Amino acid sequence: MELLVEFICSFFGDFLLQLGVELLIEAGLRRAGDAMEQCMPLLTFVAYGMLGLAFGGLSLIVFPRAFVHNSRFYGSSLFIAPILTGLGMTCIGYLRRKRNEPVLRIDTFFFAFIFAFGMALIRLLQAK
Repeated sequence: MELLVEFICSFFGDFLLQLGVELLIEAGLRRAGDAMEQCMPLLTFVAYGMLGLAFGGLSLIVFPRAFVHNSRFYGSSLFIAPILTGLGMTCIGYLRRKRNEPVLRIDTFFFAFIFAFGMALIRLLQAK
């Protein structure tokens, strides 16, 4: 039972952090215009990855410690949380399409995944 709790906490904290930051980024992009949307998809993909790395570093100011320490599952959130974040943003994109609202690239799985992966990678390497 203790292992299950550790596993859930290890990636759920990262998942919520990544999804929250992505939603803030999305809101900012909607306000700032569509500069990222006008770029080539590969360039946008790289830019979202770099933004993920940057925001992962910034998140260390607020949350300098890993959400779970000395766990068997330490590091599992490197892939699990970005996959869940990508799926969550895909659902948001689906809801936006359904409401005939503009959909940004970050509202798709691969762009959301690379952003969240960048955040998770920096947090895994730098969080104490």
